[in-house]
Amino acid sequence: MIDISTRMCDDKKKYHFNGFIKNLKHELYTKNQKYRLIPEFNFEKKFYRNLTIDKEFAKSIIFASSDELINIENQNFYRKHRLYFLLCLKKEIRKSYPFNFHLENELKSTPRDLRRVLIKRSVDEVSEVIRNRCSKAFNYDRFINVNKGKENSIKLWNAYNYVNGFSPKVCPYCNMELTTLVTDCLDEENTKYVLRPALDHFLPKSIFPFYALSINNLIPSCHTCNSSLKRDIDFKRNLHINPMGDSFKNKACFTLSLRDSDLIYDVIDDIYNNDLDMNKLMIDIKSECDKTKRNIKTFELLKRYNNHKEAYSGFVSNLKRISSDSIDMIMNIQETDDKNDAVNGFLQFNPDVTKHCDIPFSVLKNDLIKKYIKIDF
Repeated sequence: MIDISTRMCDDKKKYHFNGFIKNLKHELYTKNQKYRLIPEFNFEKKFYRNLTIDKEFAKSIIFASSDELINIENQNFYRKHRLYFLLCLKKEIRKSYPFNFHLENELKSTPRDLRRVLIKRSVDEVSEVIRNRCSKAFNYDRFINVNKGKENSIKLWNAYNYVNGFSPKVCPYCNMELTTLVTDCLDEENTKYVLRPALDHFLPKSIFPFYALSINNLIPSCHTCNSSLKRDIDFKRNLHINPMGDSFKNKACFTLSLRDSDLIYDVIDDIYNNDLDMNKLMIDIKSECDKTKRNIKTFELLKRYNNHKEAYSGFVSNLKRISSDSIDMIMNIQETDDKNDAVNGFLQFNPDVTKHCDIPFSVLKNDLIKKYIKIDF
């Protein structure tokens, strides 16, 4: 719903990339052979060698944009190691177009070492072991595994330090529920971890394991959106709005409507008597964008917003008391050109869109201001 990509600074990208490369090298070269990632096939070895040596190649995966994540079949990193990526894909994706066509072409010139194995094992069996090694290379489990009982350096590569300074305070999928980061800061270098937001994989790591650590595939979100509603839905085949680069802006609009058309005179009376009953109204979201409609449906936005009217009923009641003229009057009294301050004084809500990812129900409130007060910011 809200684009949070602008919060991802270059220093955070550098921190995450360096942590990924360091962990990858540990997986490939650790002295403990029991836990070492050992590629079986030459095309795998070539992929991991490129990943550790060629920084630009590695960055093309870790920093892939939201569009590049979705359209993997058109990316250079995919074309360069197509057999590897095809065998890392989940079975049902690999057998869909265009990947089934690509795999058919790749198998026409199967590498000798893979050909020998395919005599005894099926493509699906080989794919499973390659996928497992891929999950170890793009090791999300290590990334989220932290020691909560001891002091930890703020420089460690992990999910807590990753979301610190980046994660919004409200889930970008629903703009309703809080995403809380709690750490116990002991000094400038050390902290104890307590609580962090969920990190949703926009494209599920169970389907695309090589995207498990890509920054535009890691969405700080609430538990409801991540675990209860989205789960492992494949957003490649069912396109949705990705908060790392996209939003509802110019694609959807929150509006108020009557719960029942017979209530119109009651609502008029309520407005006249300054006693608006939100139970007579309902929230609707207007959109002509298919991706946006899927977000609304997947994250049950209409039901959830209408089940939490108490959270914004006061705002809606105050909305009818102000107008563009009254805003201009306040601005003249305060001798300011900042409409945001004037609106905030009336509604206790800052319409500055740069702050909306930290304010619950901010998209709803901003849309209602624009629709019913008609103020341009």
